[in-house]
Amino acid sequence: MTLVDPAYRNEFAVLATWLSALLPWSVWWLSGSVGVVEIRFPVVVARFVTDAPDPVRTPYFFARLNEGNASGLGYTVALLGALVFALALVASVELFLREERLDDLLPRTPAFVLGGLLTVSGLAFAGATYLLSAVQPGLTVPLGVLFQVGFGAILLSGEQSP
Repeated sequence: MTLVDPAYRNEFAVLATWLSALLPWSVWWLSGSVGVVEIRFPVVVARFVTDAPDPVRTPYFFARLNEGNASGLGYTVALLGALVFALALVASVELFLREERLDDLLPRTPAFVLGGLLTVSGLAFAGATYLLSAVQPGLTVPLGVLFQVGFGAILLSGEQSP
């Protein structure tokens, strides 16, 4: 039994990927003498410090900034997840624009491939969330991780051959 009608699997794959791009994979909140909120989207990270908002940065910036300390590994894993997700995002745009071309190019259905990419990036973001929450005080909520892994599992559960 599949959760998505096979006739609409590619459309669902595109929608799931784009929704995952809009959801932050993690939100970190620290209160104290200085309040910090960090909203971690798949390809950008926005950090807001009390009365001094930081500009929006990439995961690469935070991986390089924290290189050599305990947070560095978490941001490096997040960077790997961001690279896999960027590949999924590019593939979803290609699927949206030229579905027949992608059907002929891939050995499996495009929805199955996007499901795999979403699952891998979601698991990488889950690992990054775990690594970062272990070393950063405050509250971390893995919001988009659940959606990415869930969407990936739904897409992987259907037919695999075109």
